[in-house]
Amino acid sequence: EAGGGGVYDVPGHGPLVYAGLQGVASLLSTVTPSDDLGHPLCDNLRAGDWLAEYLWRRLEREPRLAAVAARYRDALRPLAALPRFLVPAYFAALVRALHRAVCEAALRRLGAPRDSFRRALALTSVQLLGAVRSAALPPASPALAPPRAWPLSLSAGLPHFAVGYMRCWGRDTFIALRGVMLLTGRAEDARAHLLAFSACLRHGLIPNLLDGGRAPRYNCRDAVWWWLQSVKQYCSEVPAGAALLGEAVARLFPKDDAEPTPPGAADQPLHDVVQEALDVHFQVSAI
Repeated sequence: EAGGGGVYDVPGHGPLVYAGLQGVASLLSTVTPSDDLGHPLCDNLRAGDWLAEYLWRRLEREPRLAAVAARYRDALRPLAALPRFLVPAYFAALVRALHRAVCEAALRRLGAPRDSFRRALALTSVQLLGAVRSAALPPASPALAPPRAWPLSLSAGLPHFAVGYMRCWGRDTFIALRGVMLLTGRAEDARAHLLAFSACLRHGLIPNLLDGGRAPRYNCRDAVWWWLQSVKQYCSEVPAGAALLGEAVARLFPKDDAEPTPPGAADQPLHDVVQEALDVHFQVSAI
């Protein structure tokens, strides 16, 4: 999103689903088992080094990834010296090696889970949690205990829910929160999403479409119940997790008919927000 470059478009095949290694790795997983050297991807690799160069050049735009870009460049540049008919096979081998190394590095950062299920969850969390400028979470209260920076938001599904107002959905977020964040050791990301959605409570509902709190949409009755379940899971599964209930929530809509308020202008502890949601539903059910 920040670079504005888009995904690589393979002539005769179409755009890859993902811009990074996974986009190429997913396509290779269908091409290599059948040795399909006539595939448009192989044609493109034989014709020039555009895809290999794309993979490292797109990373150069992000200063924090300069070292990673250099590793990619050093690994892929020797392809240019090969006879063109050999490039597809060696490119596939290099991409598989890089992809495996990146996955292992990500897993080490997430506590190196040993069983295959948790490893899959951890890699899914890397895939779906990302810093997207057009889909940030609502800002935290200045009174909130650090960390207050919430750079990551959870995609409801890729590639269609990747950026903008369509990225972050309440129901999907809280159905997935335990598997994607709590079981993978990403408690701070879980905390951020719980408090950010809490800030948008209105009419006793958690928004289904978050849109950074700018224009949240309350079109899902059960999102609030999944949110409550996630609060319960956080409190019971994270060390000292019950402290979350006392954390400051920067209410955007302190009253149902209120205009959006700035962070810190209408703070409430999370337990009051939970109580409000339950009270509203009790009153409605009583009617």
